[in-house]
Formats: sequence, structure tokens, C-alpha cells
Amino acid sequence: MKIDILKSYNYKPEHQIYYNQVLALTHTICDTYPGHAQWFNDKFMPGLRNNDGRAYCFAVSGPRLTGVSLLKNTADEKKICCLFVSPDCRRMGVASKLMQDSIAMLRTQKPLITISNNNLEQLQPLINRFGFELSRTQAGAYRSDLVEYFYNEHYLNSK
Repeated sequence: MKIDILKSYNYKPEHQIYYNQVLALTHTICDTYPGHAQWFNDKFMPGLRNNDGRAYCFAVSGPRLTGVSLLKNTADEKKICCLFVSPDCRRMGVASKLMQDSIAMLRTQKPLITISNNNLEQLQPLINRFGFELSRTQAGAYRSDLVEYFYNEHYLNSK
């Protein structure tokens, strides 16, 4: 399967086919982050259209979205808000490519990312490979029964 990466700092009408697939691809995230769909529709997409620092990397195979990284790139925050790869495309290097391109787009080697304890084991090799540093943990950040792991927070205000 050939997978291409599409990247942008702003809304591109020609990528509408992929914007339409983001929530279907990432629907399982809503179990961990109950506000995910509302955030995508009410914050991310309007921000992308208004050029307020939203950006993305899409992994695509023809008309199909196979992976996504949604970013916040402002003077105050360099954050990977969402990183997700379709289960049938995992272990093919897609997450590594999305992470590499996300870091490049954010123009920092130490972007902020948070990971829920129920996803940590799966993402730990990627976090280790890219040198993320645990800043803190917080119980109940998004769901009362989960712990959120925050990485690279101490780099937020450093240049």
C-alpha cells in the first residue's frame, strides 16, 4: 500500500475529502477524550480556516485517510493534539513519519503531547524514539478513571 503524507498550516479545499474522514478514523478516541469530536468541529477546523496556528499531517492512500496528526502551532504552544493511525496501517512506519513531520512543522524538537494511560503502552516506543520527556501525570484530566501523561511541558517557554 502506497501512503503519502499531506501537510498544511491552513485550510485547503482540495483536502476536504480527508477532513471529512478525520472523525470516522479517530472515533475510538472519543472513548478516552469525550470532547474530541466537538473540539475537532468547534475549535480545530474553524482555527484551521482562520489561520490561528492549527496545522495537520495526513497519511493518505488514494482517497482514504489512514493516519492523522492534528497540531497547534502558536507562539505559546507547540502541541501534537492528536496522533492516530488506522489499525490496519500500524507497524508500517506511518506513526513515525507523522511524528517526524509534526515535529518539523511545529519547529521544535520538544513539542507538547499528552497520552492517556490506556494508550501509553502502545505509544511508548514512539515517545522514547523521539526523546519525549515526562513532565507530570494528572488523574482525571479528561476522564475520571484515567491518568493523563504530559510530555515536554517544561519546554513550553524555552526557545
